[in-house]
Amino acid sequence: MDSLISWYADGDKRHYERRLFCADFITWQINFIYIRMEKIFGVVILFHPDNNVRANIDSYLSFVNKLIIIDNSEPATSHKISNFENNVALMTDGKNKGIAARLNDAAALAIAENASWLLTMDQDSFFEETHIKLYRQCF
Repeated sequence: MDSLISWYADGDKRHYERRLFCADFITWQINFIYIRMEKIFGVVILFHPDNNVRANIDSYLSFVNKLIIIDNSEPATSHKISNFENNVALMTDGKNKGIAARLNDAAALAIAENASWLLTMDQDSFFEETHIKLYRQCF
């Protein structure tokens, strides 16, 4: 961390003091806080979802840094889950590869993007607002 050495006169005595630049201290604080923040990804695997799937996803979307939506339907049903924010990755190939293979795909993506946690959700699962806030406090 850089420091500032300043000289000043006090009567006949000359003094110097070493002070941290304020900006350096603030940067250190921000870096410390950033290191402690958890990067949380989420995944939901779809298989012929019903019309409630969008509301279910919206209940936890703001909780995660990135949500991976994998459509495991044959044929793909991605039209039910369009128009999401930038923090959503939609993966669809029109094939049903099974839930384990899709969870492995999501885990590989989360690891590649340095996620700390991967929240796995079923297509019919949702969070109440108060519960998601309590859940987040655990991190």
